[in-house]
Amino acid sequence: VDPARPGLVETIRELGTTSAMAVPLVARGSVEGVLFLAASDDSRRYDDADAAYAMELARRIALAVGNARFYAAEQVARRGAEDG
Repeated sequence: VDPARPGLVETIRELGTTSAMAVPLVARGSVEGVLFLAASDDSRRYDDADAAYAMELARRIALAVGNARFYAAEQVARRGAEDG
């Protein structure tokens, strides 16, 4: 838990979370963020299959975010070269 976010655990509990997982969004060796999944149904518990699915989903999200950042940086550089 991030110490810069005091109260995060309490907030998760207040929401009635019964099962949760946080999966890093890693692409090309860079952490782009975190995918946080939570359930509040007493009968729902995340298992290994859910974790595998979440990791694949996080990988795809990270690639999309990384590609979008790369594209935006490329556009800025291109405009700079055209204006310069």
